[in-house]
Amino acid sequence: MIKIFVLLENTAISSAFKAVHGLSIGIEVGETHLLLDVGPNNYYAYNAQKMGFDISQVSTLVLSHSHYDHVGGLSHFVKHNSSASILLQDSPFNSYYSKTKYPSVSFLSVPIGLTCSKKVKSRISSFSHSYKISDNAWCIPVVCNTYPKPELNKTLYKKEMGRLVLDDFAHESILVIEDDGELVVFNSCSHNGVINSIESVKEFFPDKKIRSYIGGFHYHSSKSDESTEKMDEFCQYIQDSGITLYTGHCTGTQNISYLQSKLGKQIQSISTGQEWFL
Repeated sequence: MIKIFVLLENTAISSAFKAVHGLSIGIEVGETHLLLDVGPNNYYAYNAQKMGFDISQVSTLVLSHSHYDHVGGLSHFVKHNSSASILLQDSPFNSYYSKTKYPSVSFLSVPIGLTCSKKVKSRISSFSHSYKISDNAWCIPVVCNTYPKPELNKTLYKKEMGRLVLDDFAHESILVIEDDGELVVFNSCSHNGVINSIESVKEFFPDKKIRSYIGGFHYHSSKSDESTEKMDEFCQYIQDSGITLYTGHCTGTQNISYLQSKLGKQIQSISTGQEWFL
């Protein structure tokens, strides 16, 4: 059985917890403590203490991708955990940006990548293919690109050869945990698309049933940037799959409401302070 702790999300179940745009999820598998992302600051650790999730006992920290709202709390983490493996499907020295159009300027480029020290970055183990964490946990790349990706990706860039180019999100990884012969999938922002992520897991684990998918969908805005037709096709895929979704962070509250109107209890929203068994 897997226990999930939502240590940080954009919203909170009560004022006892600190919430901010970001994501951090604690995971207990038996006696093993895993951590997925550390949000933009140290709020995840404040909430973890309140929830009884011991950061010092984490054996592996998985950084889903190199954006500040998922990696900003890394400096705090290494101060309080000197032994955990820190995994990133990327070089910690790559640079990422968000480009936003304003009426007064053509574009404003905002750095959104890792900003920690070289010493902290040296703790990170980079990988480019699948990475086996334990007998029942893996990090894998997204290898399927057949299905649409979120429209909001068009605002996100990376630096290559001194210039900004659209981010292809090759640095985004999926955390997969096997429990009782079934798979629980984590993809914090699903920049490559939820369906592409699920299909990638199927390629790596063709004989395993996917029970749950946890993460944001990068629809993000209060008014969906995705067409109704595209979201309805997504809902049909999820209905056919039988997978239960747990989402928040960058999905958007209005978008979650629309998806719930189509999927019912097959999709659940998450919030800081929640914990449950899967």
